[in-house]
Amino acid sequence: MLPTPKPPSIHDLEPLESGGTTARVGFAYQDHVAADFCVEMMQTHGTLAAVWCEVLDDITLVWTDAGQEHIEFVQVKSDQGDTLWTVPALCGREKDAVGTSILEKSLKHARCHEPHRFRLVTSDRTKKELHHLTLPRDAPDRQPGQAAIDELAAAIIARLPGADSDGPSGIRFWLRSMFWDVRGTQQDVQNATTRRLGHYLYEVFTISAPDHIEAIYDLVLHTVWKAANERVPKPFTEKKILFNQLLSEVRSKVNDLLRPHAAAGGSPLRQALARIGLPEMDIQNILFRQNAFRADQRRSAYLTLKDREQIARMVEDTLHSLRLRYAAGRFKDTPLQFHLRCLQELEALHGGMAPDTRPPVSYLVGSMYELVNRKVHSYQRDGS
Repeated sequence: MLPTPKPPSIHDLEPLESGGTTARVGFAYQDHVAADFCVEMMQTHGTLAAVWCEVLDDITLVWTDAGQEHIEFVQVKSDQGDTLWTVPALCGREKDAVGTSILEKSLKHARCHEPHRFRLVTSDRTKKELHHLTLPRDAPDRQPGQAAIDELAAAIIARLPGADSDGPSGIRFWLRSMFWDVRGTQQDVQNATTRRLGHYLYEVFTISAPDHIEAIYDLVLHTVWKAANERVPKPFTEKKILFNQLLSEVRSKVNDLLRPHAAAGGSPLRQALARIGLPEMDIQNILFRQNAFRADQRRSAYLTLKDREQIARMVEDTLHSLRLRYAAGRFKDTPLQFHLRCLQELEALHGGMAPDTRPPVSYLVGSMYELVNRKVHSYQRDGS
């Protein structure tokens, strides 16, 4: 008997179908899920080495462990409409054709020689009969021999006549290797990813401003969208988001956000303070204190990430309200006088905070000057 030929590498496989990349309508949920995997890729510092968008499965994840690649095939489903997932929904075939159920389509990707597993990301929860698949793959309750798992396997095999039940590409292998990942609505996915991204950006780049986090989220999401929509031949390079590539793009964006509109005459903050007529000695003092403020942020001297985000919002909302009234002519201030009014308003805001949780007033003032440096706040009536 001739030996069974070794399956090809994941990098040599052709897609089973190409319809996903030719008519991507209503795929926003899938893109937000892929964006979350991209953020996880940065958080793991490359343990998750690549996120492929619609190359083989909806999303293909390439994990690395001691130089060995492990592949995870991910299907994304968001169209149940508040209906709990059931065994019939998982096993339903199109016109009773073998190989057309969700499970069988997922299992068809078991074609590579690298170790591989499966994930099903859904917006809706499962019924009790499928609940064990939402547990970690190595959970004791998921192991063969457990009554619930054996009953589930029997029920699925009975619904899929003609499908392989055993072996390296059988239903039981899929059940052992599969993780059912319930993510909730698109907004739930976006909120969770934003929180994950915020923690990463603060730890690595000392970024906590909500508008900065949002801008980088948009960058990641656009990267996913572009990769998913590419129609390129093998090796599908433009459809594969790699760790180093994504990290480089994020670093570049961070640099743009932290050093906006670099121009002669110094930072935007220095230019803004000079335009309102503040003496050079006072400008130097503010810039010196602002460097100290940024150092405090890096050391997490006063606040948790959640508290920093909340205070950043309070400062931005307070200053935005002042600017609206200033632009409407409610104040007859000169720009220099409006600068003083902003400082006084922040002192009042500080005084209203709970004594046991508020940072020094200099933290609020430093937050204001960061907004000026990013050109989110201005002391000029016309916003220039």
